[in-house]
Amino acid sequence: MVAQSSATAADPKLKIDQATYRTLKRTRDMFLANHLQTPTEDTDALRSRINAKVNAAYARVKDVETDVTDKEVQAKVVDIDSAPLGVVY
Repeated sequence: MVAQSSATAADPKLKIDQATYRTLKRTRDMFLANHLQTPTEDTDALRSRINAKVNAAYARVKDVETDVTDKEVQAKVVDIDSAPLGVVY
């Protein structure tokens, strides 16, 4: 029978700490080679993110009617010189 040391048998937290340290060390070793490299630009993700922002910003005005023509706008413009005195538009 193999005898366990009294520190590891009495303290299961020590096993967890050791396992965590080993995992962190392996993760660091795995990504150490490309530490200073920037990730490649993902154009699909960028397009999706911009579309989401545009949809969030303009969702309320997306379905607004745009049937007003320039002639209708010009007809509603009041010429200040020909307006009667005392009338404020």
